[in-house]
Amino acid sequence: VVNGGIAYYWGQDGIYAFDGGTSQPIGANKVDKFLLGEGNRTGDVDMGNIKRVVGAADPLNKLIWWCYPSRQSLDGNPDKLLCYHWQLDRFSLVETRSETLLRLLSIGYTLDELETVLGYLTLDSVPAPLDSDVWLGGKLQIGLFDVDHKLNFFTGARLEATVDTQELNPTPGRRLMVTNSRPLVDGVDTAPTVSIGRRERLQDAVSYTAAVARNSMGSCPVRTSGRYVRGRIVVPAGSDAWSNVSGLELDAVPQGAR
Repeated sequence: VVNGGIAYYWGQDGIYAFDGGTSQPIGANKVDKFLLGEGNRTGDVDMGNIKRVVGAADPLNKLIWWCYPSRQSLDGNPDKLLCYHWQLDRFSLVETRSETLLRLLSIGYTLDELETVLGYLTLDSVPAPLDSDVWLGGKLQIGLFDVDHKLNFFTGARLEATVDTQELNPTPGRRLMVTNSRPLVDGVDTAPTVSIGRRERLQDAVSYTAAVARNSMGSCPVRTSGRYVRGRIVVPAGSDAWSNVSGLELDAVPQGAR
C-alpha cells in the first residue's frame, strides 16, 4: 500500500514501511507474532489463503487497512481487518467478513436516484446520511465487497469496541486490591462496561471479572485483587455518540504479599 511516498507492506516476518531507502519494522513487538507466528507458534493468518490479503490507504483518516483470512475463516474469505494509524503508530483489529477491500471514488446520486437506481424506497432504509460523501461524486472512499458481492462503505453504526489496558504491577512484591473503576469514554448516551483481569504469576492465564456497567456517577464498581491487573473497556455496538476512549481510572490499594 503506497501512501505519501511510503510503501506499507507485509514481509515474511512482519509488517514494514519503506520510504525509498530504509524499511522500518512497524509491526515488531506489536502485531507481527500475532499475525505471522514465530518458531513453533502459528499466526492468525491462514497461510493457505495468503493471496487473499488486500490493502488500501485511507488518507482522510490517516489509516492503512488490510483485509485478511484468519485460520478461523470457514471459506477462505477475509474475515478480519487490520488497521494501522500511521500518525499514532498503532494497530487495531476489526472482525468482519468480506471478499476484498478497495479504495475508490464515490458515484454521485440524486435524491430521486436513491429510489430509482439503488432501490431505497424510504429515507429510513438509506444506509448513510443524505449529507454523506458517499452520495457525492468523486469523493475518495474506502469500501468492502461483502460475501454477497455487494459494495459496502464504512458508514454504518459503530461496531462494538473492546479496549484492553496495559498490564500493571504498581506495587512490586505485593498484591493489589481494586475497589472501583472509571472508564474515560466520551459521549452522552454511551454505556461502556468494565471488567478487570488479574493473575498471580506471569505464567498464569488472565482471569477477568464479570463486566460491570457504568452507573450514574460514571463509575463501574468492581472488587477484585491480584499481583498483576489490567482493565478491559467494552463500548456496545450502535453507540453513535462516542468518539474517544482515553483510558481507565482505578481505585486501588496495596495488599500484603502472598
